Amino acid sequence: TAPDGDNDWYTTDVNLEWSVTEPQSPNSLEKVGCVDQSITSDQAATTYSCAAQSAGGAAGPVDVSIKRDATKPTIDGSASPAANGAAWNNSNVTVSFTCADNLSGIASCGPSETLSSEGAGQSSTGTAVG
Repeated sequence: TAPDGDNDWYTTDVNLEWSVTEPQSPNSLEKVGCVDQSITSDQAATTYSCAAQSAGGAAGPVDVSIKRDATKPTIDGSASPAANGAAWNNSNVTVSFTCADNLSGIASCGPSETLSSEGAGQSSTGTAVG
């Protein structure tokens, strides 16, 4: 199946199944590297290969590259300037976000925001996309 994430990444388990047939001389069929795989752990781009030969000739290798990242990215927020000892600010507060994804990288992070209204309990929301 096609990758279900951005930039050709899989975000779910991947089953790789090779189909090699030789109807003319099936007893002479030899497969090289054609091992079915169940990829259930995160991995950088990994290439799997399959080749075959028989009395009728040779085919391949056929290469398939699979990269899987089902681990969600992380996001942390920070406010500047820091609040005073009474947990208040008397100026605008800029909220910034830092995002990380150890395998596939970050596609977008944030956005940063400046809070300029008065009042308690204000918040800002950021999003990390891997």
